[in-house]
Amino acid sequence: MSHLIATSQDHSEFPLQAIREIPALEEPKKKSVHSDLTAFLNSALPAPGNFRTESRSPTTVALFWENSHVAGGAATGIEIHRALGDASFALITTVDDLITSFEDTGLAIGTRYRYKIRVI
Repeated sequence: MSHLIATSQDHSEFPLQAIREIPALEEPKKKSVHSDLTAFLNSALPAPGNFRTESRSPTTVALFWENSHVAGGAATGIEIHRALGDASFALITTVDDLITSFEDTGLAIGTRYRYKIRVI
C-alpha cells in the first residue's frame, strides 16, 4: 500500500519549505490524503501550510497546500521540487504564488518520489 510521510532533513538551500516523501507508486486503491508538514523557518516568507499529496493514478500524484503568505506581498511564486528516491531535489516547475495545487504526471510505477515546495 502506498503511503506518505514527511521528511525532516535540513536543506539549507531551501530555507523555508514543506517536504513530502512518497514511497513507490502502486495501483491506487482508495484516495488517501495526509497532512503532515515540515517547515524550515529560516526565511521571511512563510512556508506553505497543510502540504499534502494524493495518488491520482499509478503515474500521477497531486500536490496540495495552503498559502500562508499575503497575496500581493513579497512572494512571486511557489517552487515545486522533486527527488527520485534518495537523489538530490530538482526544480520541476514554478507556479504563481496564488496557486494551491499541482499534478505531477508521467511518474514511473515502483519509484519512490519526494517533493518539497517553497515560496519565492
